[in-house]
Amino acid sequence: MKFVIFNNGLMVETGLSGSDRRALEWTKIFLKKGFKVNMYTSVFGRTRYQNFGPNLSLTTVGDSKFISQNTFFIYLFRAVRSIFLIRNVGENDIFYSTSDLLPDAVPAFFGKLKNKKTKWLTGCHLLATNPFRDYKGNLKKPTLKGIYYFFSQKVILLLAKNYADLVMVSNNLDRNSLLGKGFKDRQVIVTYGAVEWGLVNSVKPQKTKYEAAFIGRYHPQKGLDDLLKAWKIVCRKFPKAQMAMIGELEQLLPKIKELGLGTNIIFFGFIDGVDKVKILRSSKIFLFPSHYESFGIVAAEAMALGLPVVAYDLPIYKDIYPEGMIKVPLGNWRSFADEVGELLTNKSKYKKISVVAIKVAKKFSWEKTAKTIIDNLGVTSDKSK
Repeated sequence: MKFVIFNNGLMVETGLSGSDRRALEWTKIFLKKGFKVNMYTSVFGRTRYQNFGPNLSLTTVGDSKFISQNTFFIYLFRAVRSIFLIRNVGENDIFYSTSDLLPDAVPAFFGKLKNKKTKWLTGCHLLATNPFRDYKGNLKKPTLKGIYYFFSQKVILLLAKNYADLVMVSNNLDRNSLLGKGFKDRQVIVTYGAVEWGLVNSVKPQKTKYEAAFIGRYHPQKGLDDLLKAWKIVCRKFPKAQMAMIGELEQLLPKIKELGLGTNIIFFGFIDGVDKVKILRSSKIFLFPSHYESFGIVAAEAMALGLPVVAYDLPIYKDIYPEGMIKVPLGNWRSFADEVGELLTNKSKYKKISVVAIKVAKKFSWEKTAKTIIDNLGVTSDKSK
């Protein structure tokens, strides 16, 4: 048998969503365990998978020059095109849609319909929030993108409830939410994000250069306005403090200039692998002001390196990060700043949380989650037979 994987939502060469990170790491492990993989991905994903070895067959789902640059039409085109590109499916194969986006889930669904004995494994790693309310529950003007994602996810979840063999979510709250919507107990599993421990352990300790670090994308979910306001307060007390920012965040530059933080924030753009770990190892604290998360892989990666994390107190963290993370009330960026300042001055508190952070992070590995998936699917590779 083999995995037929759809990782079609990639729109840029740089950047990794939680779903994309999971697909990348699990594909490595599936191949290592002897499974064959047929990968369908966009031109932006091809470079990520093209050197994965002979057991991975790579199909590029190209975009049409006649299709609008609107994300919805691009996704719809990729979904339809992938359906017609599917080839050589065996009755024991696994269709794996890496996300609940149309270009990933729709071809997997049709593949399952056409090949009844196959299994459909789908990721649903972030439940969409109500587009008419903000992350605090207040009414807001919705965006077309938010409306589209919210309602398209509802359609995909309806298909998954009736046809998917296994649905992966990132935490127990999301699992309970799906069970409440009528999913079967055996159908929904929690597959936490994780840490690439081989990479973490391969990078030696670095000289401290940055008082704090942040990793993320430009999105209201990430709490970037709060981050800058909190960092402004920190820099009043520590004028020479610097924060390393990893991600495509150039849109923040006008705000940073307005706040007078030009010398206190160092931009690195999107980086991954060894370079990312080196910057984290060169930092003291990890700042994680998200207003909404389903797991927070970057927080686990920072904790694995002994960085205390300062974050807003989101419900999911009670289960995932009960320790090693200092939590303040959602939206209270002044308290957020106070906790950062406390960690920078209180060495005994810093050391205690650092030790606990590493302990908590050790619960999470890609090998564990891959084993959970394989065990629940009840499959074995030709190598294991």
